[in-house]
Amino acid sequence: MYPVKVSDIIIKPYSVNASNKLLRRPVKTITNKEIGIVENLILNEYGAIKYVIIKQSNGMLIRLKASQLWLQGESIVLQEPQAIKILDVVAELNMVCRRLIEILKKMEDDNHYDYTKDLQIVRAYIEKVLNLMKVISGD
Repeated sequence: MYPVKVSDIIIKPYSVNASNKLLRRPVKTITNKEIGIVENLILNEYGAIKYVIIKQSNGMLIRLKASQLWLQGESIVLQEPQAIKILDVVAELNMVCRRLIEILKKMEDDNHYDYTKDLQIVRAYIEKVLNLMKVISGD
């Protein structure tokens, strides 16, 4: 089967079969790195797929333009290199937020909790995010 641009797929109104064939499919990068699974589709007024909602393994939902995605075999592949880099930044920012929430919970549970080591880990994640941003922007 030849690759098909996801934005070229037309789903007839109320066609559960057509949308079910795309839902729960894995979404990967061109280097075969798993991004997540298709959670939902947003159609335009003509039934063409405009956006794809993807659920990442960490539970975070992201919305990608269907024009950046290609249906290849059983997977959907993100073809946009810059979008892949930005998704890496989003994943790292998510880690920063999760770590900070963990620190807050530990501080609530223990008044004498020494958070300096954990904050150093968060700082390392933030530095990684900043480095990724430099790569994306070409600095």
